[in-house]
Amino acid sequence: MSKPEINGLVRANMLFQSLSPEECFDDNAISEAVELIDISYRKPGETIFEAGSIGDTIILVLEGEVDVIVIANDGVELKIATVESNCFFGDMAIIENSPRAATMRTRTDCILGSIRKKTFWDFYYKYPLIGKNLMWGINQRMKHANIQVVKQLIQEKDKLLLFSKELEKQVEEKTKMLRKVDLQLIEMDRIAGMGTLAAGISHEINNPLSFLKSGVVFIEKQFAKLTEAAVYWENHPFSQTTVDEYAKYIDGLNINSMNASINKKFDMIQRGITRISKIVNSMRSITCLDMDQSGTVDINKSIEEVLEILSTKDSKSIQFIKELNQLPLIDCITKEINQALLHILTNAVDAITHTGIINIKTSYDDETKTITVHISDNGVGMSPDVLKRVFDPFFTTKDVGAGTGIGLSITEGIIKRHNGKINITSAVGEGTTVVLQFPVIK
Repeated sequence: MSKPEINGLVRANMLFQSLSPEECFDDNAISEAVELIDISYRKPGETIFEAGSIGDTIILVLEGEVDVIVIANDGVELKIATVESNCFFGDMAIIENSPRAATMRTRTDCILGSIRKKTFWDFYYKYPLIGKNLMWGINQRMKHANIQVVKQLIQEKDKLLLFSKELEKQVEEKTKMLRKVDLQLIEMDRIAGMGTLAAGISHEINNPLSFLKSGVVFIEKQFAKLTEAAVYWENHPFSQTTVDEYAKYIDGLNINSMNASINKKFDMIQRGITRISKIVNSMRSITCLDMDQSGTVDINKSIEEVLEILSTKDSKSIQFIKELNQLPLIDCITKEINQALLHILTNAVDAITHTGIINIKTSYDDETKTITVHISDNGVGMSPDVLKRVFDPFFTTKDVGAGTGIGLSITEGIIKRHNGKINITSAVGEGTTVVLQFPVIK
C-alpha cells in the first residue's frame, strides 16, 4: 500500500478527524503520525490481544472490523461489540495503564495501525488536539457500543419471549399427555393389582369348591343307596322271607346316621357357596364392575371389602385390628377410592415378612367435616431416602412384576383429586403409618 493511501486511511480514522474547521491536523501532523504508526495486515479470526494483558498501545482500525469478546464464567465466549473501520481501541489501557478488559479478534481482513504509549504521549505534547479526539472517540465508541448492547438485549428478549411461548406450549402438551398417561397408569396398576390378588383368590375359592365337590360325591353315593332301597321290591317277590331280608337291609343302611351325614354335607356346601359368594361380591365391589363411576361410599364398608380380598392374598399370618367408627358417606369416584385403599393395605401386607399386625382406625371430625383413615403396620419400614421418593412416579422397591409397585404415586394422585391429603411416616424396622383425610361436603 502506498504512502498516500496510508495517509488517507490515517486521516479518516476517528483519532485524527477534525472536530471543527478551526481544530484539525495539518498535512505535516498527519505525515508525522504516519511515521509513528506501525502498520500490520490481519486475516479473519486473528487475536490482536487477550483480555487481561497489559496494554501499551492504541490500535487503529484503518480497514475491516474487529470483534470485542468477553469470556463468561462458564468459559463461553460472548461478543459484546464490534469496532468498525476508521475507529480505534486500547485507549483506556494507555490512559490507566490497566489490564485490558476484553479480547480483540479480527472479524474480517483488516489493516491495523498501532501507536505505542510513549510515542502517543510525545505526539500529544506536540499536538494536544489528539487528546480531545481521544476523549471524543471514546465517547462515540461507548455510545455506539451501548446502542449495540441495547439492540442485542432487545433481540435476546424477543428470543426469550419466543422461547417462553414455545416452552409454555410444550409444557401444556406434555401436561395433557401426562394426564392421559396417568389415567392409563391408574387402570394398568388397578388391573395389575387385581392380577396379583387373583392367585390368592383362586386358591381361596378352590377350598370351598373342594368342599362342594366332596359333599356332592358323598351325597350322590348316599342317594344311590336310598334309591336302591326304594326300588328293592321291584326286583324281589313279596314274602315273609323277603320282608325279613329287607328289614335287615334297611338296618344295614342306618338311615338316621345317613340322614345326619347328608344334612352336615348340605351345611358344608352352603358355607362354601356363601364363602364364594362373599369373595365374588367383595371383588366386584372393589373393581366396581357393577357401579357408576361416581357415587357415595361408606369408607368402613370399602375397608371391610378390601380386607376380605386381602385375606386371600397369601399364607402370611397377619392380624388385622380394626377400629371402624361411624362415618358419613362421601361423594367420590368409587373405584378410585377403593383402589387407593387396596394399594395402601396391599403395601402394608407386603411390608410384613411372615407374621405381623396391621391396625386400621377410622374417625370423623364433625367440626372440620373430615374423615380420617389411620393405617399402620409393624413391617420392615422405609429408610429416609426411600420415604422421600415414595410419591415419585414409577419409583418402587418391589421386584419387577409385583403389580402394585407404582401404587403410591397413583394413590397420591387419587387422594388429591378428591381434595384429600395423604401423609406417610416410616422408619426402618419400625413399620409404616399412612394417614388419609377426606373432606365431607354436606
